[in-house]
Amino acid sequence: MDSSRKNEGGRAFNRGIERDRCPHAPGSVPFKEWVEGWKHQKAEFEKRLEQERDALQMAKAS
Repeated sequence: MDSSRKNEGGRAFNRGIERDRCPHAPGSVPFKEWVEGWKHQKAEFEKRLEQERDALQMAKAS
């Protein structure tokens, strides 16, 4: 696996680039690596967002 393409996909997510804008040919190994990085970064973002929502709910309850 080429971690640079996975990192590239993660950075693309952070910049707001949609998954379907992957610059690699669909079905190719680079495409799969890029999308894996994009999905991973999205999952991390959603996890942090959920943690922040939970913290806000707790702050409101106290």
